[in-house]
Amino acid sequence: MTLRQLKKRLNPVAQKVGLYTAYALDKTEFVGVVADPWKTQAELEQRGYESPPNIMGVQLTAAKTHPHWDRVHDLTLRRIDPDNRRWQWHIHMWLRGGDNKRQAHHYEIFSHYEMRPDFKRIDGEDTAEMLGRLQIHYKPTWGDTYLLGKADPVVKDLVND
Repeated sequence: MTLRQLKKRLNPVAQKVGLYTAYALDKTEFVGVVADPWKTQAELEQRGYESPPNIMGVQLTAAKTHPHWDRVHDLTLRRIDPDNRRWQWHIHMWLRGGDNKRQAHHYEIFSHYEMRPDFKRIDGEDTAEMLGRLQIHYKPTWGDTYLLGKADPVVKDLVND
């Protein structure tokens, strides 16, 4: 069992104490399809995408499931907004058309824009501002502090190629 699958299984317990470890993405977060998963991941990383932050090797990201079937994402990456470093584009990708990355025909990409979950001060934040950002990240307001389907121009360029 992968850590993503474990997060999905633990979610009912986390919800009992007001937290979450997994949730389904909304269909409005769909950005598009890109061919060649190997090339796409390399291009995203060359253009500033990175793995989400972690604490002691555990990614600070919930297991996201596809809005049309109950499968956890195959890859998640984020890009920090260079114009507002307290925010990030967070993408989730599912391989389609094959049994593994080498055989897959394409990735489906979903995206949202949100405050960063990093447990460190960003751009001169004081402790109260950092804690406020973390509270917003982990308890967002859809459409206000969690923007469904808002995609980075980098991702839009890859999808439109």
